[in-house]
Amino acid sequence: MFCTNCGKENHDHAKFCAFCGSPLRQADAEENIPRENVTFLGEAGKNEQAGAQQKKKKHTGKVILIILVIILILAAAAAAVFLAVLPKLREKQYNENMAAADRYLEEMDYEKAEDTYLSAIEIEPKEEEPYLKLAEIYNVQDQPEKAVTILEKGVTETQSSTVKQKYNLYAYVDRVLIPQEGECQEGDYTCSYVRSVNYVGLEPVHSQKGVVNSRIRDFDNDGQEELLVLMMNNDVRIDAYAGYDQNAVYLQMYETEGPDVVLKDEFTELGPVLGRGDYENSGLFLQESEGNTYICGGIYHLVYMYADGATYNSFVLTYTDGAFVKQAGTDGILAGSEFSGEQQNAYEMADYLDSIGLPNEAARIRESWIRCFNYIDDCEEMLMLVTGENDGSGDALGFSYSMDPSVLGKVNLTLKTHWDKDQPADSTADAETENNGDGGEDTQGSGTVTAEIYRNVYGSILDQGYKDPGDAEMPYDIYSVYDIDKNGVKELLIRAGTCEADYMYQIYTIENGAGKLLGEIPGGHTVLYADENGGTESYIVQLWAHMGYESVSHISIKDGALVSETVSEREVPADEEYYSNAYPLETAQATDRSLLENP
Repeated sequence: MFCTNCGKENHDHAKFCAFCGSPLRQADAEENIPRENVTFLGEAGKNEQAGAQQKKKKHTGKVILIILVIILILAAAAAAVFLAVLPKLREKQYNENMAAADRYLEEMDYEKAEDTYLSAIEIEPKEEEPYLKLAEIYNVQDQPEKAVTILEKGVTETQSSTVKQKYNLYAYVDRVLIPQEGECQEGDYTCSYVRSVNYVGLEPVHSQKGVVNSRIRDFDNDGQEELLVLMMNNDVRIDAYAGYDQNAVYLQMYETEGPDVVLKDEFTELGPVLGRGDYENSGLFLQESEGNTYICGGIYHLVYMYADGATYNSFVLTYTDGAFVKQAGTDGILAGSEFSGEQQNAYEMADYLDSIGLPNEAARIRESWIRCFNYIDDCEEMLMLVTGENDGSGDALGFSYSMDPSVLGKVNLTLKTHWDKDQPADSTADAETENNGDGGEDTQGSGTVTAEIYRNVYGSILDQGYKDPGDAEMPYDIYSVYDIDKNGVKELLIRAGTCEADYMYQIYTIENGAGKLLGEIPGGHTVLYADENGGTESYIVQLWAHMGYESVSHISIKDGALVSETVSEREVPADEEYYSNAYPLETAQATDRSLLENP
């Protein structure tokens, strides 16, 4: 047996080469391979086998390469199909989200609408519409910061000029106006009484200045949104005789012109506010009617500590062609202690308020003839309300002797600019009807009707007809104070005239802290009584008696006016007395104010 390693011959049964130690191929012997062929199988055979193996490897590599190429071709085809289908799939998902979000917005389900618009942005961040719709939602929810944030993101993602324009408008208050003008804070404030030259009044709140509130909406229905800003100025001299600066809220309307935000118009009649009288009820609200937006507001102040009378104004505005347009309200500020001359103007304004969906305001104006708002209707949105009154610690009588304003107490005021949309904007209506039962007290929008209010309101009316009786056409003679309609407010009944031939009773009540003339009844040969039960019925008894004839009537108040109903008339027999009952109304001379001290 030859060694395949060194070629030397070994014994046939040897397992290892005796010369080099390599293992010997026993298989050759076992398979009876001829010895002469051993060398061939060891060299040439080895080469042939290696070649075969190389060929096999090359064939296998080609197969694998072909398979890889096929896989790559299939993957590329799949990717191409996916890339072709993906935009359509994204578009479908985006459209489905937008349709659902629009539906939620129409249903005013703002939470679901917000979530769905945000999902649409995740799918297509370059589309401008969801950013605009989200800004609309946040605007309705009075969340201007969120509106600005989403629009800022929209500007970055879309590079849209429309989104940029809306962003400039929405960001204008926070980014421009507040840094320049400041911002008012809602809360409670206290004012003191002061003297200025020959005038005693209330020192206004000077700490608040700048933006009070703002709203963005399409005020003129031109398809583009405008920005309404309430701007507090505290250096205004509305009452020239006051001798110090007062507060007024200016209404400013801004529009976009390209990328710029431009002030288009300004309305300056909402003042003075935050401090003027002993009682205040001033504000501004928006009202929607038949697709139009009405801007409504005004001031109301009642003075009863250091003077007497009410001061008020009102307005109903629309915005069109770049300007505020007054539709109803007063011509400037009105002041006085009775407003009988305003009846026709009051009825006209009340009719207008009825037409725009403010029936309660209309009814109150018809009753009081005072054209001011009481904020008692469910309006579209309140933007500002200032309420407050004297703290009750003042001494008006002491002031009349000392003229020291420090004895008048303080006035506590509240500035409110935000409301829970599920709650009424103001509790004025509830306050006005509280304690209106028999023997109670009535606030009538002016705080509790105290002896002090009676003294100041009714006292000033008495003064008008008594200070110069010789010059008065109908000087006042005697008066009574009595709650005719049992609503908690006592009426003032004044006999005016010069003799029995021309005497008339003028009857006043208190509405919104001021005197209101209800009407007149004959006063000559007349005696007035409470009802036969001593004051339980809602009327008084009027006896007219002269030369053996009498007429007995019941005088009541219906819908803010006097009603006289004759209940009996007769010739009185010589042996009988004229009508009387046990409850004649107490009277006093017009110079004697004792009936007003403890009404």
